[in-house]
Amino acid sequence: MIIAGCSPPTDTKHQLATKKGGNDTSSSTNLVTEVMTEEKQHAMSLDDVVQDLMEGNNRFVNNDLIKRDHQAQLRQLKHGQHPKGVVLSCIDSRVPVEEVFDQGIGDLFVIRVAGNIENDHNLASLEYSCKVSGA
Repeated sequence: MIIAGCSPPTDTKHQLATKKGGNDTSSSTNLVTEVMTEEKQHAMSLDDVVQDLMEGNNRFVNNDLIKRDHQAQLRQLKHGQHPKGVVLSCIDSRVPVEEVFDQGIGDLFVIRVAGNIENDHNLASLEYSCKVSGA
């Protein structure tokens, strides 16, 4: 299954008109401040997580990302994190995983490796993210 693409949509004129129609970020009241909590994490099934990532990727493809208050999210996560998932990704700087899936701070563990291949070192990170943090 391919969820993400690397090329931007070609209809930028339509995107700009759409973005002007209600996604104004000039006010901080429009910013999402919620983070993934332990309760939310435990309530999500694998299918819920996959669906959330697919919906986030659709927002990315359509240039309609959720506006977030990253500072507020960081403050809430200072005592712990409960990511909903873990992604093994390539180090390619053109594919920022959190952006491609429109996820907030603390939503995902991301392991970036050349060729996005699993080895003993990043397997330990995968295991930690699942066993210790519940991703």
